[in-house]
Amino acid sequence: HTVAPNTYSGATLSTAGPKSTFTDPPIGYRPLSPLVAGTPAAQSTTDEPGTRQTRDMDEYTAIITVANTATLLTGGAVAALAFRAYRRTGAPALRAVAIGFCCIIVGSILGGLIHSLEGNVALGVAVQNSFTAFGFAVLLYSLYAEMTDSASGSTTIVR
Repeated sequence: HTVAPNTYSGATLSTAGPKSTFTDPPIGYRPLSPLVAGTPAAQSTTDEPGTRQTRDMDEYTAIITVANTATLLTGGAVAALAFRAYRRTGAPALRAVAIGFCCIIVGSILGGLIHSLEGNVALGVAVQNSFTAFGFAVLLYSLYAEMTDSASGSTTIVR
């Protein structure tokens, strides 16, 4: 006696024996929705017949981690140099550069944390891109910020 496949996990439920067990789907089985069961995070491996073990790490986690680490290190270096230059010169444009890169870094960290802790790649990308867009807006502002010459006290607007 057979039962229709479960469209969420791709497993079939067999009730032929004394207790119900989950078995692997037949070869060539394709779930109805690729957003639910076709994603790498939803796939699973079987160690023993009747048991399923969900993969904790998909193939993009390592790439995302390396990219976010590179963003943190390089963006942090630029932000630190811009802040040091701001403290030395007092130029508001340099302060805006430091703030803009800090926004990009915070977005990278938050996006990575959401992906790692919540397992939600889409939300992590949305948060990271929002902070990146805001950071670039601050960087754009820094190109038009007033720069004060501390020696003469005159103000110039760079356009």
